[in-house]
Amino acid sequence: MMPRTRRKFTKERPPDPAALDAPQRVYVACPLPGPLHGAIDRLTGQLEASELPIRWVGGSSAHLTLLFIGEVPPETVEILRLGLPRGMAGLPSVKLQVDGAGAFPSIEQPNVVWLGLRGDVAGLQKLRTRVVKTLASLSFEIEPEPFKPHITLGRSRQPLNTPQRDTLQRLLKTERLRAEIPKALLAPFEIKEVQLVRSVLGPDGATHTAIQAYPLVTEPAATGPTRTESELIEPQTTEPERGEPVVEPEVTGP
Repeated sequence: MMPRTRRKFTKERPPDPAALDAPQRVYVACPLPGPLHGAIDRLTGQLEASELPIRWVGGSSAHLTLLFIGEVPPETVEILRLGLPRGMAGLPSVKLQVDGAGAFPSIEQPNVVWLGLRGDVAGLQKLRTRVVKTLASLSFEIEPEPFKPHITLGRSRQPLNTPQRDTLQRLLKTERLRAEIPKALLAPFEIKEVQLVRSVLGPDGATHTAIQAYPLVTEPAATGPTRTESELIEPQTTEPERGEPVVEPEVTGP
């Protein structure tokens, strides 16, 4: 009787993200101004105290995604890096402000917790539309989902039960959230550039690295006096024309 041979099973390891030929997970996003990073850190620190099964985003990782592309070969990343400047050329910066909070796909099924935005949302939509059209010109077949501008605060690790959903709903009520949000997070801010970003997933969350930045056109700073300064400037007096009577100011008090 022939001895039975045991079949060997080999576990296929995922590719090393550091390998030069490894696929790269990339997306196009707008970085947030520095002051918002610390404010988001403080806010998510407060939310983390709820002990909900949600992985909260660190302030340094927070961003505003325009379009998620997915995993592509390194040579495709290079095509994107070189092709995006043409699409971003001449686009103006965008001024926004945080406005409320919520969850995707709904507060009853919260997979992603987010901060909403208001302000020049139409300008933000133009940025995204230009990105999509640029990728189409580079022969990328992308069917983008409806654009819902937001800043991700956290992602659920598992489905939330009813008491956990109730807790999250209480946390996200606008009145309470506004009381807990740092003032820096409520101030208007300006999006001044678009970035092509690489994301590497890890056990403690994703690590984001900007591959290339594409500056937007910002408005020149005002050079004249501000309104407050204008109020401090005494009005200039002019000599009356010849023949014009001089009217002395009426004194109405001491």
